[in-house]
Order: sequence, then C-alpha cells, then structure tokens
Amino acid sequence: MKFLSDYTVPIPAFRRDIEMFTFTDANGNDSLYLNCPHGFTDALTLPSSLLPLLELLTGTNSIAVIVSMINQTAEVPIQPDALSFFLRDLDELGYLQTPSFYRRKEEIQRFCATTVRPAVCAGGAYPNSVRELSEFLDGIMRRMSPFEIPARGIIAPHIDLRVGSAVYSPAYNAISNSDADLFVIFATSHYANYDLFIPTTKDFETPLGMVETDRELLSSITQSYPFALPTNDIAHKPEHSIELELIFLQHCFPGRNFTILPILVTSFHSFIQQGILPSEHPPVKEFAETVRSVVEQSGRNAVYISSGDLAHIGRKFGDSYDAESMLQTLKKEDKTLLNSLVNCNHNSFFTQVATANDAWKICGLSPNYMMLETLQPEHGEILYYEQWNEVEQKSAVSYASLAFY
Repeated sequence: MKFLSDYTVPIPAFRRDIEMFTFTDANGNDSLYLNCPHGFTDALTLPSSLLPLLELLTGTNSIAVIVSMINQTAEVPIQPDALSFFLRDLDELGYLQTPSFYRRKEEIQRFCATTVRPAVCAGGAYPNSVRELSEFLDGIMRRMSPFEIPARGIIAPHIDLRVGSAVYSPAYNAISNSDADLFVIFATSHYANYDLFIPTTKDFETPLGMVETDRELLSSITQSYPFALPTNDIAHKPEHSIELELIFLQHCFPGRNFTILPILVTSFHSFIQQGILPSEHPPVKEFAETVRSVVEQSGRNAVYISSGDLAHIGRKFGDSYDAESMLQTLKKEDKTLLNSLVNCNHNSFFTQVATANDAWKICGLSPNYMMLETLQPEHGEILYYEQWNEVEQKSAVSYASLAFY
C-alpha cells in the first residue's frame, strides 16, 4: 500500500459500517470497542484515546496531515512511522476500505452462499488423510474403555489435539455406547460476538466425511424462539470449537445416520458487567427452553455437548505474569469451578467466574452454562483435568472433560 510508505498519499477511509462504543475495562482503563455487524472482521478493542485518530481516516487525509493534526493537542506526540505500522495492522484486520478488505468481503460472501462448512483444522490440529486421522483417533480413544452407562451430556475441550489429546478420550468414551441420533453442540465463539447464539444450517465436512446439520430442527427452533436469531453464520468459517468435536463423533459412530445442532455461543461478559445471571436475561432463558422443547418434541435421542476450555493465563493472553508461577493456584481455582459444574450448578459456576471478573479468561463459560441450562442433568462427574504449560510463550491453558447423567 503506497500510503504506508509515502506519507503524503491519502489513507483509504475507515469503514463507516463499523460499530463503535467506549467502555471502562476491568482495570479502569477507558477503551474503544469496534465491531463489524456483518462479520467481515473480528471485533477489536483499542484505547479510547485513538478515537480522534480513527475519525480522521476519512479517505482524504494522509499520514503527514493526521500526524500534524493529532500532535497539535496530543500529550505524547505520535511519529509517522508508528502511525504507518498501526494503519498496516488496521488494514490487515479489515478495517480500512482497501482492496484487501474487498477481497476478504468477497471470500466471506462466497462462504455464506455455500451449504457446506469445510474443515479448517485438517493438516494442522489433526491429520488430513482418512487413514492417518483414523489411526490418530484410535490411539486417543484406546486410552480409556467405553462407559457401560452412556452419559446424556459431556463437556469436552477444544484444545489443539497436538497438545491436549488425552483429555478427549474420557469425554467421548462416556458417550461411545450411546444410541444417540442427534448431538446438540454448544461451542465457544472465538471469532465473532455479534449475537448471543450463532447457529448455522451448513453441513460440516471433515476428512472422515460429511456431518449433516439438522435443518428441520433448526427451523423449528427459529420459529419457536421468541427472539430473532442471526442468519449471518460467518463466525463458523474460522471456528475450530465445533470441528474438533465432530471428528470424534464420526470416529465413535461410523456409519450411523446422526445429525447435529451446531450452535456457537458468544461472550457472557455483558452479564458479568451487569451483575446478573445469564438465565435472568430473557433471550438466554428462552433459548435454552426452546432448544430443550424442540428436541424433546422431536422424539430424537439426543446427547448434549459443550465445547469449551477453562483458563487462559500468562503473557500470551495479556497478563503481566509468567503462567508457570500460577499453575498451582490455577489448579485450585479450576477445581472450584469444576465442582460447581459437576454438581450441575451452572449459576454457581457463572458467579465464581463473575466474582473474579473472569480474571482467568474461562473460554468455556458460555457454552458450559448453556449446555447445563438446556440439558438440566441430575448429576455429573469429572473425568480428566490437564494444563498445557506453553513455556516458550510463558502462558498456559487448562481444560477438562466431564460427563452428565
């Protein structure tokens, strides 16, 4: 882009369809939240002090002009090179009206028009050939025997299989003897936050074949739910949290004609800030009741799955400390959360996370909550707990598998 090297060339305009609002974060800092309502770009949080700069990105001002205007009132002057680097990042994220954004937009529109969501983790988190993937999954599942009495629901991780494969085996052995023909999947949405619940009607393709989404049941849910559900399913395009569960379902139930209800659940941080339980928010309570009712009335034999990890700590995740020094403390905190989950007390689980202002960054907060609110099991058990200490990044992730009956 010429405007990044020639500071007299006008900068392409900042996209005017971006939603922006300011808020005060947990540390008392004034922040600016940017969100694309169409899902063309990921949400972004910036210091609120950058708002005047964004307002100058009209398509007519150059880097030289903006630096001159900002530095007239700035307490700390900005340099052209620093602004150039910032604009490069902003463009790569899709916030400027440049050719790269329009290419991104066209790619997303093509995805939205298709009926199949292709695999994105094959060849990365797991092998991309049928033989290698089947042998890989065989090795994981053999670590534990199938449960005699199958669970009605599980919490499974979505940690990269290259580092956390052991924790998947207990979860899927807990349901491998099930005669279920429907799997309701609540999964973390990492890449979009434009609605509480983001379903998709697309089928999911993996190296093991196609997994069919139950469009008929989704249609019934959409018609019965008293609030609007988004039709924009772009959040599913890069998301791994459902895909990593599907390869285990395909491996455990080869040849079975099952369908899925794939539902991404976005952040519950607004409920933490409001000081309310998610179930006190009518759209949350009604969604759980609608899914439960539609599934029960269908007569299908359903198993519920929550795809969510636990904590994310350390430098990689924005903390000011090395994760290794906190691993024992984290294990104790996780045990408290897991005890609430295993007792089927999802409100206690949420309250514990909210009381700490989600300092541990529990990415399974919303799907775990929704799975328990919808399934309403009687009791559960903790199957496996593990931490991945990423020493090089001075960071760590914790995750667990649980079964519910």
